Amino acid sequence: MAAAAGLASPIDVKSTAYNPLPNGTGNGLSAFYYALLLLLAGFTGSIVVSTLVDSMLGYVPAEFGPVYRFAEQVNISRFRTLLVKWAVMVVLALLTSGVYLAIAHGLGMPIPLGWQVWLYGVFAIIAVGVTSSSLIAVLGSMGLLVSMLIFVILGLPSAGATVPLEAVPAFFRWLAQFEPMHQVFLGVRSLLYLNGNADAGLSQALTMTSIGLIIGLLLGGFITHLYDRSSFHRIPGAVEMAIAVEHQAQYQARQSARESSSEQP
Repeated sequence: MAAAAGLASPIDVKSTAYNPLPNGTGNGLSAFYYALLLLLAGFTGSIVVSTLVDSMLGYVPAEFGPVYRFAEQVNISRFRTLLVKWAVMVVLALLTSGVYLAIAHGLGMPIPLGWQVWLYGVFAIIAVGVTSSSLIAVLGSMGLLVSMLIFVILGLPSAGATVPLEAVPAFFRWLAQFEPMHQVFLGVRSLLYLNGNADAGLSQALTMTSIGLIIGLLLGGFITHLYDRSSFHRIPGAVEMAIAVEHQAQYQARQSARESSSEQP
């Protein structure tokens, strides 16, 4: 019987995972979600910072619940306004990366290289936030759509995180060569799973993130400086004129309503 069993199954194959991931990694998806949060922090942070700074400088209205008001308009160039937004993004990146790290630790996600993950998170948020702020400063409201297209819409299918790049169309494999989300994912994955090995994607992530940051700085700085030199300033007194026109329209509407009510029997 033993001989027959041996002949029936001459080879006993046992499969074991090589260097398995510890608990708390979400079956290897924690790196992707962490990278996604870093991208969203930079993208949405730039929108919040741009709106907040513009409202504080008096160029867009600020709304606090039912309160709608304009701040006193500050005489400041587009380039200097962008510098303020960049500075606020740096502060926001320092805080946000720390909050993300604390939440991940609280949820039990293994983080063997805590300081390195925090530093790279700061770097990635700054790079995305600076570039997105530059696009908004250069293109105006259209910059929001362009930023969403670059950082989110095209970034998700080309990230190579949930679906391997070999299994996606060639167009997305081409995008993955420079798309920010894929680069950030490589850096986060290397720090979380592969001991921060440079050959495991960290070197490429740092290089491409640096290139993206430089492009954002040059694009925003050059174009806004060109706008200032070309006299495309934000018109002084435009806010006051808008308020006056709005008040006049409201007054005329009230007058028309009174006249209509008085004419009725």
